[in-house]
Amino acid sequence: MSKLEFLEINRNFKSYYRTLRDVNYYLINDTELDKEQIQATTQVLTKLIYGFIRTNGTLFRDMTSEQYNKEYHMFYDDFFSIIENSGVNNVDFDNFTTLLDEIIGVANSRTDTLRRIKKSMQEDEADDEEDEGLEIKISSEKEDDDEEKDAADEVSVVTGGANVVHDPKDVGVTAERAVNDKIKVGSNKSANVIEKVGIVSNEVKTFDVEELDEEINTFESEDVFHYRPKRKRYR
Repeated sequence: MSKLEFLEINRNFKSYYRTLRDVNYYLINDTELDKEQIQATTQVLTKLIYGFIRTNGTLFRDMTSEQYNKEYHMFYDDFFSIIENSGVNNVDFDNFTTLLDEIIGVANSRTDTLRRIKKSMQEDEADDEEDEGLEIKISSEKEDDDEEKDAADEVSVVTGGANVVHDPKDVGVTAERAVNDKIKVGSNKSANVIEKVGIVSNEVKTFDVEELDEEINTFESEDVFHYRPKRKRYR
């Protein structure tokens, strides 16, 4: 017996095929039987054999409609033709099962190919969605960068270009730094005014009153100008 890769032999399957061969070999020339009767019997046995084809531990007749239609229904005519013609032409069991095994292999290959195609399409769709999401994210980030860059330009105009903003994220820091610099400049000016006032204040505070009194006290009386009014003469 040849080694089969997909077809699993069971007793009913083998028994029905032997009967099919015997009907077409021993009874075909029986004058008591009508050829139409033999043809009808051949069709019945062919359907029984087809239902008892087993692969992956499941008979065709026990498969769900979904699995059968998806994997094997497309090859129904091929299976049916091999079974009927093999029985009519008295093909030995090994050759018969080898032919069926090849058809099952073709059906399995087709199913596997369709499964891989579907998986590949799903992966492509997932990649497309991922790429689309990435493009949206990049576009959003670019818009955010543009907005931050515009804000940085505005800060640069306000600060007179004193501080160059290299990173848009430093806009807030730069603006705050610019304000602080202006406050610092104003503070320095105020400090200079205060310092000058302080100097004047110190000068006032160091004004020596005692020295002023001494100068007043040492002021000589003879140095005082005496005003003598002229007498008016009467005639």
